[in-house]
Amino acid sequence: TVPEGKTGEAIEGIFDAISFTMAGTYTFQIQETKEDLAGITYDETVWTLTVEVEDKDGTLEIVKTLYEAEEKDASEELAAFEEFVKEKLIEVADKLCDGRIEADPLYTVKNPHKDRGTPCSWCDYKGVCRNAFAKHHRLVDKEQDKQAMIAKLTKIRKGES
Repeated sequence: TVPEGKTGEAIEGIFDAISFTMAGTYTFQIQETKEDLAGITYDETVWTLTVEVEDKDGTLEIVKTLYEAEEKDASEELAAFEEFVKEKLIEVADKLCDGRIEADPLYTVKNPHKDRGTPCSWCDYKGVCRNAFAKHHRLVDKEQDKQAMIAKLTKIRKGES
């Protein structure tokens, strides 16, 4: 049994003590119990805990513990990702067809000219748009972008796209 936590809070569970009465290999399955509470996302991963116990001169000792997550079929997540990419490509194509082709490249570092060049360094049209000389750049917010993509993939997976 694990104590209840607040929304978004990671909870660490403590299991009751397990006693071993003889040497051997013991296997336990650990998973979260889904209670269908509103606003809660449950981890569906099933973990296997394997414990090896040996008799060493009349004393039982745990000599090995191994935690493994069951392998999931990645085809659903891959399909959701493909749908996400397809939507992004359609969005970009629509913008191009509407003539919205802003010279506004996305940078991954704060000082692109100093740190490792800019997207403009590889662009054949840098002399036309003159963005290479801009003082302000759009920066990637990797954590925000990651969270947005995960949220979108979750919606797609649930059929809410």
